[in-house]
Amino acid sequence: SHTGENLFHEYDHVSTTFSIGNKVFQLITDNASNNLSAFGELVIPGFESYFITEDDIAESDNDEVENELDKREELIRLPSFIHTLQLVVKDGLDGSGCTRSAMAKVTEIAKL
Repeated sequence: SHTGENLFHEYDHVSTTFSIGNKVFQLITDNASNNLSAFGELVIPGFESYFITEDDIAESDNDEVENELDKREELIRLPSFIHTLQLVVKDGLDGSGCTRSAMAKVTEIAKL
């Protein structure tokens, strides 16, 4: 089944098998709850070092740097823009009675 736990286990297995774990820095998923569960809190070890410079550390105390790292860790899993747009358009079309009936007819024709 496609539970968050299973998705993360498969991601971990594949990234370990192909030795690509240290090369992955961002995942793009749809907004399904299983993806949010699997990758919503994903932190890739060493990833934050790409974004923190010596200037950042010199100008900030440790608490500020840690807060910035926390914010950036949330950016590792990105929702798919196209999927999000599709959901918005679908909600808009579903909310309109006239387009709903037209889309139902088009869907039936497309199935032929």
